Amino acid sequence: MERKINIFLVEDHYPDIVMMKKAFERNDLQVSMSMARDGEEAIAYLKRSETEQTVIMPDLIILDINLPKRSGYEVLQEVKNSARLSLIPVLILTSSKAEEDIRKSYQMQANTYMMKPESLKEYDAIVQGIKSFWLKVVND
Repeated sequence: MERKINIFLVEDHYPDIVMMKKAFERNDLQVSMSMARDGEEAIAYLKRSETEQTVIMPDLIILDINLPKRSGYEVLQEVKNSARLSLIPVLILTSSKAEEDIRKSYQMQANTYMMKPESLKEYDAIVQGIKSFWLKVVND
C-alpha cells in the first residue's frame, strides 16, 4: 500500500480549491491535503509544521503567488529560508503569465511554475504530472 502524500495547497480562490480536490479524487491519488487561504495563514502553518508534532510536514507545496495578506512570494521566501522546509518541492500554480513572475519564482527557487487550468480535465493533467514526476520519480 502506498503511503499518503501530504500536500499543502495555498490558494484563495474557492473554485480552484474545489477543482484541485476533485482532480486528486478522480485520479485516485492517495493524498492528505492541508490548506491555507492566504499567505499569512500559510506561513503560520509551515512554521508550526517545523516545530509541532501534530502539524503535518508537507511533501509538496502547491502555491498561488497572488494571495491576500501576504503574497505567495513571501510564503516561498519563508520556505526557502528554512533549513527543514527548503527541502519541500514548491509548485507555483497561478493565473499570472507575466515573464517577470515566472523569472522571479525560479530565482526564488520554486521547483515548477504552471498556469492555473481552466477545466477539470486540465487539472487532471496537472495531478497526473504530480503523480508521475513529483511523487514517483522525485520521491523514489
